[in-house]
Amino acid sequence: MIPEAQLRTDSPGPAGDDRVPVSGQPIVYEVEVPLFSRSVGGSVVVAFAATFLLASGLLAFMLATQGEWEAIPPVVGMLALITSGLFLVGLAAMAVVYRGDMRYRFTLDDEGVRSELVDTTAKTINRVAIVAGALAAKPGLMGTGMIAASGETTGVTWDGGFRPSYGPKRRTISLRNGWRTILVVYCPPDRYAEVAAFVADRMAAHGTAGRVSRSPLPRTIAITALAIGASLLLFPLVGTSEVSDLLLFLIAAFAVAMIWLISLFGYVVLAGLAAVAASVVVDALGTHESLFDGTVTNLSTFTEDDWAAFAVAGLGTAILALLSWRAIRGRLPSMLERDADSAGA
Repeated sequence: MIPEAQLRTDSPGPAGDDRVPVSGQPIVYEVEVPLFSRSVGGSVVVAFAATFLLASGLLAFMLATQGEWEAIPPVVGMLALITSGLFLVGLAAMAVVYRGDMRYRFTLDDEGVRSELVDTTAKTINRVAIVAGALAAKPGLMGTGMIAASGETTGVTWDGGFRPSYGPKRRTISLRNGWRTILVVYCPPDRYAEVAAFVADRMAAHGTAGRVSRSPLPRTIAITALAIGASLLLFPLVGTSEVSDLLLFLIAAFAVAMIWLISLFGYVVLAGLAAVAASVVVDALGTHESLFDGTVTNLSTFTEDDWAAFAVAGLGTAILALLSWRAIRGRLPSMLERDADSAGA
């Protein structure tokens, strides 16, 4: 007779048998993951959409700061065509090269869940991309291969904060944090009930679902808008001093990356702001020849418009510096870091 402690009967738990025995032994199996499933296909669509939005937003930002508003629609349209073409090529590769699926190994134990890509075709392509990119001096190709290779093994621990969503028809268990799915567990037809019961049991024992926080997405979007707005306040300096517009673009890009990817990019933003301040000071203390007064400093000839540009840029600098300092101090963790925390990494 199976002890009551080894049975899961909670109503929000996995569908199927109400009393599924839960073994204390790790569960290890390999399964073919369909690439055209809702979860995988949806992730691909989101990835391409995010790439398009990021690229088009950055280019539109650059063109807008230069006053070339009429160039934005054709550029965005061209990016849409390129992204759509790459998406179709990706679909073809999924169907022809990968044969519509990839093989993964899943391991569930008392620590958590680990997903490992074991498909030899996919692993070979990842490594070929890295080598080809290095030999051809194409960092984009090499970076794509490295990102793909780094994602070959992913996982979560029960000490994280996420909730399960059971899909018995598709034999999947989606583990979601406060705003997105961080891992999908695929199961063979004959092991779904066992795996679902194991997940429910370990999550209940560790209180995993109780650590799910509210979605940080609305707040993060608001902070991103604030950072972009503050970056725009720096651009009047381009016409007032010798500040490079490329430097200002980099500050804006790293400010967004600080919020979404790695909070330590705040150091790069602070360094960029320091470089801007140094450029303004050097330019202000520089001299030029005046027709009436001889050699004078640039500072003495600044107009009210110049001082207004400095004041606006000072406000933008203060906002970016504050956001960067909070990020560096850990008070503004990036979305990627939040995901790592919710996964128990």
